Amino acid sequence: MDKQVAEQIIRSFVGATMNVYRSLTNTDLAPSGIEKAASSLFKTSGVVILLSFSGAFAGRTILATSEEMMEFIYECIMDGKPTQDDLLVTANEFGNMVVGHAVTDINNRFRGSNVRPTPPSSYIGENLTFFNFKMSAYNVVFKSQQGILKLNVALEEERK
Repeated sequence: MDKQVAEQIIRSFVGATMNVYRSLTNTDLAPSGIEKAASSLFKTSGVVILLSFSGAFAGRTILATSEEMMEFIYECIMDGKPTQDDLLVTANEFGNMVVGHAVTDINNRFRGSNVRPTPPSSYIGENLTFFNFKMSAYNVVFKSQQGILKLNVALEEERK
């Protein structure tokens, strides 16, 4: 994939993550720079949202954060303390919103690309490892007063 195209796609996910978080919590995320992942493995703990997308551009997105930060997001939109099931539902909705916004931006930038997301899968656990098979992955770490949110976007490599 062309480096400039990949950068625009990643920036769509970064902007979507910041905008959705701000709209739900009325607080900001501060992103670090975008860096190419040094390994095919993405390791994390806490709450993880996994979504794929396909079309002219295909890949997979992981959003990962602590249970405390996902509780904060939940409490900004709902009353009361969340159960673990509530955290997973909140994570799915947060992931859907982020990827939906990013995919809309990508389709607007690249007319006819017809990129579509898959339904999300969410996990809560320690020492989770994901493998980016035949994909080029990029990482962004966001910081806020509530903690850290990690974004990993893996783009499918072009077939030869």
